[in-house]
Amino acid sequence: ADAAMAEDGEGGGAGGARGDDAARLSAAAALLDAPEQRATEDASRLAAELAAAYQAVFKPVVEVVGLSAVLGRMMGWRQLAQCYAYFLAAGTWSRLVGPRFSALTVDAAEAEGGYRGHASRLAEYSEEVDVMGGGRAEAGVLRKAWRTLQSAVSRLQVHKAVSDAVDGYTLRHMGTLVAFTTMVPAVYNASADATAAAGAGASPGQTPTQYFLACLHLLVNVGLACRDLVLSHKTVATAAGLADRVVGYTEALEEAAHRPPQLHVAAAGDPDAAIAFHDVDIATPSGAVLAQGLSFRVRRGQRLFVSGPNGSGKTAISRVARGLWAPSNSAARVDVPALQDCVFLPQRAYIVPGLTLRAQLAYPTPVDDDGDDDVAAAAASASAVSAADDKMLAVLRRVGLGSLAAAPADLSSRVACEGLSAGERQRLAIARLLLRAPAFAVLDEATSAVPEAFEAWFFEACVDAGTTLVTVSHRAALARYHTHGLTFDGSGQWRSYEMTASTASIGSGGRE
Repeated sequence: ADAAMAEDGEGGGAGGARGDDAARLSAAAALLDAPEQRATEDASRLAAELAAAYQAVFKPVVEVVGLSAVLGRMMGWRQLAQCYAYFLAAGTWSRLVGPRFSALTVDAAEAEGGYRGHASRLAEYSEEVDVMGGGRAEAGVLRKAWRTLQSAVSRLQVHKAVSDAVDGYTLRHMGTLVAFTTMVPAVYNASADATAAAGAGASPGQTPTQYFLACLHLLVNVGLACRDLVLSHKTVATAAGLADRVVGYTEALEEAAHRPPQLHVAAAGDPDAAIAFHDVDIATPSGAVLAQGLSFRVRRGQRLFVSGPNGSGKTAISRVARGLWAPSNSAARVDVPALQDCVFLPQRAYIVPGLTLRAQLAYPTPVDDDGDDDVAAAAASASAVSAADDKMLAVLRRVGLGSLAAAPADLSSRVACEGLSAGERQRLAIARLLLRAPAFAVLDEATSAVPEAFEAWFFEACVDAGTTLVTVSHRAALARYHTHGLTFDGSGQWRSYEMTASTASIGSGGRE
């Protein structure tokens, strides 16, 4: 995050926007299923499985090496090798006929990610679902996702239980029988040696019973260690399945961070900065072509109106310009101003839960509302804070949200933005833009929920302020506030033109 902030703060270089964490996460989400599941639950389970795998492999290996040295001298290496040969053969058979735990683990993780995704989506759009009466349909979707998750987890657990039972019988009970069998020659030889020593009047050393019990104790420990070592492949396979998902997530992040330098960010305050696309092919993450060879340039003082049918690629322009999507062709080049000089307003205005109204208006610039900054520095900037508060109050009144704060103290409220309608949220986002007064603004249906009178006032204010605009909208009446137009036809073709009196007046009746 610090690196991303540093790059945004510098505002220059070919890869400034590409290094932004939000852009990388968005690009990774477009390439993967359930990225949140991979980054949290899968990563946590992977850490636990790796720890278990280390214990399941390292400890048995040490025990087998140490006990083998003792047993080799007592039983003979040949008999010990026969014992180990059985464990090797049994372990190989277990892996060949047993289930693929890595694939089963991946299936269960994917099912869990799908269920979590449906639940998160329902929580986010609960009001819309309730208004439309979609409870039954959503319940069906959730039940289906739950059954998929239940089936995947049950399949994993059943296979694991059956495999544990078979492996336990094969490796523990049969392994003990094999160990006893390999001990017979050694016990017989020890008994014969003890009888010969007694007949010669020498000390017999260990009796056959003592020898048998000593070997038995060591063999039991070796057998348990061999069993744990053979069964460790299940833990390793589970960790491998989770690692595949986590590595896929990190690789997607790396891919998003190391794409060709097609996005070029101007230095902050650069008078020659512009929003320009050069021979850009745009495609959705699924591969659907939205535009081919898109080329245009919006210089300071110009305003571009982007129109076209739904799904034609209008919103893709803001995504490419922000670095959320990359052009699908390597020869493309996209020039954008520094983030300090350009504001992006999406259709769905974002409100941060728990922030004060002052912090909401200043977003994304951090505001110290908790007194964490240096006291002396805070005192020195008291007059500046007071001026900023007065400006915020004035802007709130301009956008029709004066009821949220009548005095500077009201800006410290953390509940002022609760329950705002879609139109009021868009007004708040417009207030942010007016406060920042950027040289460039990219508006993606940013006024779709406000009345046309307020919309007209806002665009007239942008024209009067000399703000360079790229406006995506279905309202053809907004064309009159722009100097150039760009139209998509929905089949990957596009047309750019300079606004005239006739083109600016087409469809001035309002919504498309």
